[in-house]
Amino acid sequence: PYCRRVLEQPAAMCESCKGQMKICRFPVFIGEELLCFSPLLYEGLAKKAVLRFKFKNHRELSGAFGDVMAEVIAANQAMLDCVTCVPLSKGRYRERGYNQSELLARGVGQKLGIPYWELMEKWKETPAQHTLGRDMREQNVVGAYRLWRERENQIKAKNILLCDDIITTGATPRECS
Repeated sequence: PYCRRVLEQPAAMCESCKGQMKICRFPVFIGEELLCFSPLLYEGLAKKAVLRFKFKNHRELSGAFGDVMAEVIAANQAMLDCVTCVPLSKGRYRERGYNQSELLARGVGQKLGIPYWELMEKWKETPAQHTLGRDMREQNVVGAYRLWRERENQIKAKNILLCDDIITTGATPRECS
């Protein structure tokens, strides 16, 4: 799926792609409480595939990315109660037609046997993070997301997997948490 070769049997990626991509198998902390799994380094073939997935309507790549994400999370024996995604604003959703992070979250949840819960909304339109410098990204997302009130009691003392497509500074997952 990454290199656009047709595979004879279902697989996240062909052997050629596996050899070209750097898979990160261990999580890192963002601050003191957020554990981050970022299975693929955002470079080369992985970067090209992410950009096709995110901006060129190649939704079919969600399965391949979801497979890699689920594999890394399962290997780390993460104890999770549910999976959710970073929501898009209504305007960005209308523009793109889908939320790539939601596709990832639903796929990962299905592969790991974890329920997908829609927990929050992005109620504030903001410039796209990738258009900003590192120093502006934190400010850009402050107050942009809010939890659905009816979910507040449901998530108390839960371990939640938050899926997003790309992580750079960690500003978005910090704000969502």
